Amino acid sequence: TKRPSGAPQAVNSTTMDPRVRQWVTAGFSVAQVTKLVRRDPEILQMDPREQLKGLMQVGYQRKEVIKIVTGYPQVLRYDVQGTVAFLLAAGFTRNQVLTTSLSFPTLLGYTIDGSILGSDRFTKEQVERMARAYPSLLCPETQTRIGALVTAGFAKEQLIKMTSGFPQLLGIAAERSIALLVAAGFTRSQVLDMLHRYPDVLGVEAGRSIDLLQAAGFSKETIYRMVTSWPSLLGYTYDSRIARLISHGFSKADVLKIAATYPTLLGPDVEARIAQWGS
Repeated sequence: TKRPSGAPQAVNSTTMDPRVRQWVTAGFSVAQVTKLVRRDPEILQMDPREQLKGLMQVGYQRKEVIKIVTGYPQVLRYDVQGTVAFLLAAGFTRNQVLTTSLSFPTLLGYTIDGSILGSDRFTKEQVERMARAYPSLLCPETQTRIGALVTAGFAKEQLIKMTSGFPQLLGIAAERSIALLVAAGFTRSQVLDMLHRYPDVLGVEAGRSIDLLQAAGFSKETIYRMVTSWPSLLGYTYDSRIARLISHGFSKADVLKIAATYPTLLGPDVEARIAQWGS
């Protein structure tokens, strides 16, 4: 009969280290125990029955516990039951907590106190939706990042709109990214306006994108006008798109002239448009 995945193994070897044997008996393979010990030698000093009990009690199946511990042994030192209880009290369902933490076990080590859950700027529904998609928002530094965005000049309504559509925003060092955009030649008010409309621009290496656009033949003045009109332009590469347009009969001068007025020409959709033209 085939042994179910994750079930305790029968250990017959008399030469196996007793400390390894107890982990194998708990359901880990020898290879998994070896991996654990390499990452955290103190594992061998622990009693797996006691260490795994807390994870089993909050609702994980044995095979899920083995997966979490093998990939992230630090979890054995966390107050998992306390963290799960906090999240349940905050309104998350047990299934949401278990499912999210399986793919993002770091969540189980968060103290949560300084996370998005402690912010009064979002509704409970907004927090749940964002945290399910981006559990890293539950890290203790999130409120600091929210504060940095407010200090940068964003109003509460702007912040809610931005993060609801682009939750990753709260994982970016906002002030540094704003400083990079200002250093690239944009005014602070231009930067705030662009980020309000296109928050995904935060974190983009604006200087490099501007250099690429200049190398393609755009003047700096034209680039600033294009970017303030369509900030997402900073996140793309341009050579291949310009080359494809030229291969379809446009002169480079035509491409530069049209894109200066319609910068979306250099966006990802141009590939589909060219394919349609050729069909």
